Amino acid sequence: MSMIARYKRPGGFLQLVRLVETTHDKKKAQFLKIIEKEDPRWALAVRDKIITAEKLLSWPPEALREIFLSVQEITLGVVLHGLNNQQKDYVLEKFTPHERRKARDAMECNAPSQYQIDVGMFKMIEQARNLIQSGRLRYEHFNSSLQIPNEFEKLLDEGSIEEASAHLREHQDDSWEEAEGESSEPQKPAGEPQSPLFKGGDADVIDFDQHKMHMLRRDITHLKAENTQLKGRIRELEQLLRLSKSA
Repeated sequence: MSMIARYKRPGGFLQLVRLVETTHDKKKAQFLKIIEKEDPRWALAVRDKIITAEKLLSWPPEALREIFLSVQEITLGVVLHGLNNQQKDYVLEKFTPHERRKARDAMECNAPSQYQIDVGMFKMIEQARNLIQSGRLRYEHFNSSLQIPNEFEKLLDEGSIEEASAHLREHQDDSWEEAEGESSEPQKPAGEPQSPLFKGGDADVIDFDQHKMHMLRRDITHLKAENTQLKGRIRELEQLLRLSKSA
């Protein structure tokens, strides 16, 4: 069965976009390469519509405030930990002093691995997409290309493959080509679920259902880590409370 075929139903393109935009660069490049082989129109459209960390961090500070404050505090801290000072200042620009203080406290409470930072950013991208779909985030004011019209799948199929192929070659994003070489994906800590992305070593046969299961297992692992950290924070606060009462 064609990989794209299962996504040609109404709403399928959005489902595919959400899957691709929450994977590491090397796997993302592999996804796009497979999609391009089947239909260059779909590959071009997916490249255009996906949210990446770079795209997200270029959005206005007002939009970033809406997104960053809608995730769990521990996720906020993990993602901020992975940003440079200029990026942090930009993200926090529209935060109130109280919100900024809480965000920096959350960041200082964490010492995440690169893998945890990447997972946190995927959660941020996922939340941005949720806010867009719910209408809370008015993306058309700063990134109209994110719009996915109704029956977009049908519109894609009615286009010209030749035109899409030529446009794809002309505007190929070199960053995806680089990602197909050595993997820049950070090493997962022991115990982290591995992604059963390809079956039988055939890079043209991909099991998206298995990958979805991997993403769920990844979320469970991340939530367990968050739970452990929150329990530790609660113990610290309880100890401080006892000390203040005995003083």
